[in-house]
Amino acid sequence: MKFLDADQAVVLRTFNGFRDAAQHYLLDASEDLLYVQTQAGVTLFRDILKGVFGIGLRSVLPSRVLPISTRAPNDMPIMLADELEEIKRLLKPGRRQRVQARARERTLAVMENAINEVADQPSDAELDRLLDRIAGGEEPHSIFPGVAALRLSIEGEGIDFSIRISKSEGLPIKLVRKGRPKPNVPRLSQFTR
Repeated sequence: MKFLDADQAVVLRTFNGFRDAAQHYLLDASEDLLYVQTQAGVTLFRDILKGVFGIGLRSVLPSRVLPISTRAPNDMPIMLADELEEIKRLLKPGRRQRVQARARERTLAVMENAINEVADQPSDAELDRLLDRIAGGEEPHSIFPGVAALRLSIEGEGIDFSIRISKSEGLPIKLVRKGRPKPNVPRLSQFTR
Protein backbone atom coordinates (compact mmCIF):
# COMPACT_ATOMS: atom_id res chain seq x y z
CA MET A 1 0.00 0.00 0.00
CA LYS A 2 1.54 3.29 -1.09
CA PHE A 3 0.77 6.10 1.32
CA LEU A 4 3.83 8.39 1.05
CA ASP A 5 4.24 11.01 -1.64
CA ALA A 6 7.64 12.17 -2.90
CA ASP A 7 7.83 15.14 -0.49
CA GLN A 8 6.98 12.96 2.51
CA ALA A 9 9.69 10.50 1.46
CA VAL A 10 12.23 13.36 1.50
CA VAL A 11 11.33 14.09 5.14
CA LEU A 12 11.86 10.44 6.11
CA ARG A 13 15.14 10.13 4.15
CA THR A 14 16.39 13.32 5.82
CA PHE A 15 15.54 11.93 9.28
CA ASN A 16 17.34 8.72 8.43
CA GLY A 17 20.38 10.61 7.14
CA PHE A 18 20.49 12.83 10.23
CA ARG A 19 20.27 9.77 12.50
CA ASP A 20 23.11 8.07 10.62
CA ALA A 21 25.24 11.22 10.68
CA ALA A 22 24.63 11.78 14.40
CA GLN A 23 25.48 8.15 15.15
CA HIS A 24 28.64 7.86 13.03
CA TYR A 25 29.94 11.39 12.50
CA LEU A 26 30.03 14.83 14.06
CA LEU A 27 26.81 16.69 13.22
CA ASP A 28 25.92 20.29 14.06
CA ALA A 29 22.41 21.30 13.03
CA SER A 30 21.17 24.84 13.53
CA GLU A 31 18.09 25.49 15.64
CA ASP A 32 16.19 26.66 12.54
CA LEU A 33 16.85 23.41 10.66
CA LEU A 34 16.07 21.30 13.73
CA TYR A 35 12.80 23.14 14.28
CA VAL A 36 11.73 22.79 10.65
CA GLN A 37 12.62 19.08 10.55
CA THR A 38 10.86 18.38 13.87
CA GLN A 39 7.68 20.18 12.86
CA ALA A 40 7.77 18.53 9.40
CA GLY A 41 8.02 15.15 11.17
CA VAL A 42 5.00 15.87 13.37
CA THR A 43 3.08 17.02 10.29
CA LEU A 44 4.08 13.87 8.39
CA PHE A 45 3.06 11.60 11.28
CA ARG A 46 -0.28 13.42 11.55
CA ASP A 47 -0.92 13.09 7.80
CA ILE A 48 -0.09 9.37 7.74
CA LEU A 49 -2.16 8.67 10.87
CA LYS A 50 -5.15 10.49 9.38
CA GLY A 51 -4.75 9.31 5.77
CA VAL A 52 -4.01 5.63 6.40
CA PHE A 53 -5.84 4.94 9.67
CA GLY A 54 -8.41 7.74 9.82
CA ILE A 55 -7.18 8.74 13.28
CA GLY A 56 -6.54 12.32 14.35
CA LEU A 57 -3.20 13.08 15.99
CA ARG A 58 -4.92 14.78 18.93
CA SER A 59 -6.67 11.55 19.83
CA VAL A 60 -3.36 9.71 20.44
CA LEU A 61 -1.05 12.47 21.68
CA PRO A 62 -1.64 15.01 24.44
CA SER A 63 -2.23 18.57 23.32
CA ARG A 64 1.15 20.09 24.15
CA VAL A 65 3.34 22.62 22.52
CA LEU A 66 6.79 21.06 22.42
CA PRO A 67 8.92 23.32 20.21
CA ILE A 68 9.26 26.77 21.69
CA SER A 69 10.77 29.48 19.57
CA THR A 70 11.33 33.19 19.98
CA ARG A 71 11.02 33.63 16.23
CA ALA A 72 9.26 31.95 13.32
CA PRO A 73 11.41 29.81 11.01
CA ASN A 74 12.71 31.37 7.81
CA ASP A 75 12.06 29.97 4.37
CA MET A 76 14.59 27.39 3.17
CA PRO A 77 16.58 29.68 0.83
CA ILE A 78 17.07 32.17 3.67
CA MET A 79 18.05 29.41 6.12
CA LEU A 80 20.47 27.98 3.52
CA ALA A 81 22.13 31.37 3.00
CA ASP A 82 22.40 31.85 6.78
CA GLU A 83 23.94 28.39 7.19
CA LEU A 84 26.52 29.05 4.48
CA GLU A 85 27.41 32.41 6.04
CA GLU A 86 28.02 30.67 9.37
CA ILE A 87 30.17 28.04 7.65
CA LYS A 88 32.16 30.79 5.89
CA ARG A 89 32.70 32.46 9.25
CA LEU A 90 34.05 29.21 10.68
CA LEU A 91 36.37 28.82 7.68
CA LYS A 92 37.98 32.25 7.93
CA PRO A 93 41.80 32.11 8.07
CA GLY A 94 43.21 31.77 11.55
CA ARG A 95 40.01 30.34 13.07
CA ARG A 96 40.99 26.65 12.87
CA GLN A 97 37.37 25.57 12.96
CA ARG A 98 37.21 23.42 9.83
CA VAL A 99 35.94 20.43 11.83
CA GLN A 100 33.05 22.53 13.16
CA ALA A 101 32.36 23.88 9.65
CA ARG A 102 32.26 20.32 8.28
CA ALA A 103 29.88 19.23 11.06
CA ARG A 104 27.61 22.16 10.27
CA GLU A 105 27.80 21.54 6.53
CA ARG A 106 27.01 17.82 6.94
CA THR A 107 23.36 18.62 7.78
CA LEU A 108 22.95 20.37 4.43
CA ALA A 109 24.76 17.60 2.56
CA VAL A 110 22.53 14.97 4.21
CA MET A 111 19.43 16.94 3.17
CA GLU A 112 20.78 17.28 -0.38
CA ASN A 113 21.39 13.53 -0.54
CA ALA A 114 17.86 12.83 0.77
CA ILE A 115 16.35 15.04 -1.92
CA ASN A 116 18.43 13.28 -4.60
CA GLU A 117 17.57 9.84 -3.14
CA VAL A 118 21.20 9.07 -2.26
CA ALA A 119 21.30 6.77 0.75
CA ASP A 120 25.02 7.13 1.53
CA GLN A 121 26.47 9.64 3.93
CA PRO A 122 28.71 12.26 2.28
CA SER A 123 32.39 11.39 2.61
CA ASP A 124 34.91 13.71 4.24
CA ALA A 125 36.45 14.30 0.79
CA GLU A 126 33.05 15.33 -0.63
CA LEU A 127 32.46 17.61 2.36
CA ASP A 128 35.90 19.19 1.93
CA ARG A 129 35.16 19.91 -1.74
CA LEU A 130 31.87 21.54 -0.70
CA LEU A 131 33.66 23.55 1.99
CA ASP A 132 36.10 24.84 -0.63
CA ARG A 133 33.18 25.93 -2.81
CA ILE A 134 31.52 27.66 0.15
CA ALA A 135 34.76 29.41 1.14
CA GLY A 136 35.17 30.47 -2.49
CA GLY A 137 31.88 32.37 -2.34
CA GLU A 138 29.88 30.15 -4.69
CA GLU A 139 26.14 30.80 -4.59
CA PRO A 140 24.05 28.59 -2.25
CA HIS A 141 21.75 27.36 -5.03
CA SER A 142 24.67 26.00 -7.02
CA ILE A 143 26.26 24.22 -4.03
CA PHE A 144 23.04 22.71 -2.65
CA PRO A 145 20.49 23.03 -5.50
CA GLY A 146 18.02 20.56 -3.97
CA VAL A 147 17.97 22.28 -0.57
CA ALA A 148 17.70 25.69 -2.25
CA ALA A 149 14.64 24.47 -4.18
CA LEU A 150 12.80 23.31 -1.06
CA ARG A 151 9.87 25.40 0.08
CA LEU A 152 8.10 25.45 3.41
CA SER A 153 4.34 25.32 3.27
CA ILE A 154 3.13 26.68 6.59
CA GLU A 155 -0.52 26.05 7.40
CA GLY A 156 -2.67 26.88 10.39
CA GLU A 157 -1.97 28.61 13.65
CA GLY A 158 -1.47 27.52 17.22
CA ILE A 159 -1.92 23.78 17.77
CA ASP A 160 -2.95 23.08 14.16
CA PHE A 161 0.32 24.59 12.90
CA SER A 162 2.12 22.37 10.37
CA ILE A 163 5.14 22.58 8.11
CA ARG A 164 5.48 20.63 4.87
CA ILE A 165 8.73 20.47 2.94
CA SER A 166 8.24 20.49 -0.81
CA LYS A 167 10.61 19.97 -3.73
CA SER A 168 8.33 21.93 -6.07
CA GLU A 169 9.54 25.03 -7.83
CA GLY A 170 9.45 28.17 -5.79
CA LEU A 171 10.22 31.81 -6.21
CA PRO A 172 13.54 32.70 -7.78
CA ILE A 173 15.94 33.93 -5.14
CA LYS A 174 18.53 36.65 -5.56
CA LEU A 175 20.95 37.16 -2.69
CA VAL A 176 22.14 40.70 -2.18
CA ARG A 177 25.55 41.21 -0.62
CA LYS A 178 26.07 43.82 2.11
CA GLY A 179 26.60 47.31 0.79
CA ARG A 180 24.81 46.73 -2.53
CA PRO A 181 21.39 48.24 -3.25
CA LYS A 182 18.46 45.86 -2.76
CA PRO A 183 16.43 45.07 -5.87
CA ASN A 184 12.75 45.98 -5.79
CA VAL A 185 11.25 42.51 -5.28
CA PRO A 186 8.43 41.27 -3.03
CA ARG A 187 9.42 39.72 0.29
CA LEU A 188 9.28 35.93 0.55
CA SER A 189 7.00 36.07 3.58
CA GLN A 190 4.26 37.52 1.38
CA PHE A 191 4.16 34.25 -0.56
CA THR A 192 4.83 31.60 2.08
CA ARG A 193 1.97 32.13 4.49
